[in-house]
Amino acid sequence: MPAIAFLAGSTLLLLIVCHWYLLPALAVFQTASLHDKKRLAAYSLLLLVVILFCLGVMLLLALRIGKRLFPPPSGPPSKTEYPDAWVEAGKRLTDKFDDE
Repeated sequence: MPAIAFLAGSTLLLLIVCHWYLLPALAVFQTASLHDKKRLAAYSLLLLVVILFCLGVMLLLALRIGKRLFPPPSGPPSKTEYPDAWVEAGKRLTDKFDDE
């Protein structure tokens, strides 16, 4: 469900930006001077960066990436037992002689 809401929201956001900014900017771009064209391109790039940043944050929130990157803390780690190798070898040796 969050993924569908993200897709619907991002589509709506892109349609609003296209209708209110990009289409009028394209109409003005054809008759603008060189200086105005550069300013319009810079504003458009800034708007693109802001929109992509917002979409990226919304995607991270919709897919709940934080749960996978920062899992809840678990219990304290268990202490690892390290058996003595010579004692273990001695046990095996005595078991071998008991069988014979």
